[in-house]
Amino acid sequence: MSGLTMSKKWILVLKIGIGLVLSVGCIGLIIYLTQNINRLENASIEDRTQYLFQRKFDDEWEKISPDIEMDFDVKSGRNHLITDQFEISAQVRNLNDAYYTFSTKPFDELSKLISFDVFIKDNITAHTNIKKNEPIYIHLSDSKQRIELQRVNGEYQYNGKLENELGVTVTDIVTKVVNAQDDYNSWLTQMTKNEISFKILMRNIVILVGCIILIAYLFIAIIRPY
Repeated sequence: MSGLTMSKKWILVLKIGIGLVLSVGCIGLIIYLTQNINRLENASIEDRTQYLFQRKFDDEWEKISPDIEMDFDVKSGRNHLITDQFEISAQVRNLNDAYYTFSTKPFDELSKLISFDVFIKDNITAHTNIKKNEPIYIHLSDSKQRIELQRVNGEYQYNGKLENELGVTVTDIVTKVVNAQDDYNSWLTQMTKNEISFKILMRNIVILVGCIILIAYLFIAIIRPY
């Protein structure tokens, strides 16, 4: 009789242990999802770009605006966001094409440079950062020449000689660059909100399902037999 009672106690302890493991696992998953949400909310524009340029988000980008086309380059491992006005590319981890793209170098050693090119006119492209108030470099497609727009006291400086050579004013170049940055920031903000909403939904589902499983387990395995 004593042995039977002892056996029941061990079974109860085992059931409680399993319940605790389920609880800890559920809480751990919730904490993990919450940390992911917080990281994305507080991430820099570069980090959000790096994350949201993963290929799994390509369709979401193209839904944001009909002007957007996503194009992944297998050889370079870079994903490109292309519009009529500008193009952005970022290095991304792509597991499907890992053999071709990342067979010789680990991902951390690959360039994390985010390239931002604004199409000014004909053969003229402005290269800059996705953040505002950064240096702007002018590239001519028929020349290797690279011209930097000087920035003094927070303003890009007028250059009459440059404007005559290019046939476009510094003001027009800066305006196009700023408009492109504004468009991208707007789309990136929307993508970020969508991803955060999805992660919050997933966390809430985990909480709901976790509670249902734990309550069901508690009732079926512990309360009901007694």
